[in-house]
Amino acid sequence: MKKIWIISLITIAAIAMLSCSKDIEINDDYKDITIVYGLLDSEDSLSYIRIEKAFLSEGSIYQDAQIADSNQYPYKLEVSVSDANGMRIVFDTTTVYNKEEGIFYKDKMKVYVADTKGKLRPNTMYTLKVRNPKTGQEQTSRCKLLDASAFLYESYYPGPRVGFTKNNHMKFKTIRDVSAYQLLIRFHYIDSLTTDHTISYHHVDMLTPMLFSNPDAAGTPVNYPVNGNTWFAVIKAKIPVKPNVLRFADKVEFIMYMADTDYKTYMEIHQPNSSLVIDRPEFTNITNGYGLFAARTRYATEHKLNGKTVVALQAIPELNFVRRD
Repeated sequence: MKKIWIISLITIAAIAMLSCSKDIEINDDYKDITIVYGLLDSEDSLSYIRIEKAFLSEGSIYQDAQIADSNQYPYKLEVSVSDANGMRIVFDTTTVYNKEEGIFYKDKMKVYVADTKGKLRPNTMYTLKVRNPKTGQEQTSRCKLLDASAFLYESYYPGPRVGFTKNNHMKFKTIRDVSAYQLLIRFHYIDSLTTDHTISYHHVDMLTPMLFSNPDAAGTPVNYPVNGNTWFAVIKAKIPVKPNVLRFADKVEFIMYMADTDYKTYMEIHQPNSSLVIDRPEFTNITNGYGLFAARTRYATEHKLNGKTVVALQAIPELNFVRRD
């Protein structure tokens, strides 16, 4: 018996989506199955749609997945996003090279991209349409874009300067239509070479657990927990040891990523799995296909570190943080 292996892969900025493989046993002739992944954000200058196909395999999925056309269409599909007023954005293909090596085809990856700067409006419903020009098959989906300006950020307890020497909370109020929140904490620092004082700018990210909420309960106060010990553990793990540099703490960004109910449902079902082969998905919002088309947005704010946290960074000897004059 042949099997259709549906391979899917997408990388989403500071809210991560899962790489997964689904196994469907069939006796019928080959059927073209299209997999679509896309997240729309009105703040994005470029929007991407990842489209793949199922493929038949009688051999090893691991070998077949390295074949360039095994899960990609060899010709261009017709891809567009439109609103109810007739505004239509057409996507074209582009190729991502030097993708991180892994079980999937590793040299290059085709995605669909469109210039959406200033073209997408919050609180507006958009329809995605994918059409195969050779078979005439179509996939569609809809999502309503989110409004980041409605996000009510109050404070990072206990004050305007942030600290990580103890556990704290990011305080905010929920907004309508958002079901998932995930905070990314980005720490910026400066390296200065001891030889010629050349400086370079760097950052490390800490992604906190996702929080789910009722999309209809706008204005609900939330104390989003931030673990100080975890933050320092990330700093130690991600900042490389360089004996020939002096380091200076710069700033911290709080970037709150928000997504709609379809994204929340998809993420709840597709929890991290140590196996690449999992069951057929129980949720998709792609008509005549599989995958996810959803809305996301983000809110960012910057802070300086408080004195106690700067002193604690300086107390990590191998990282060479020093006080700025």
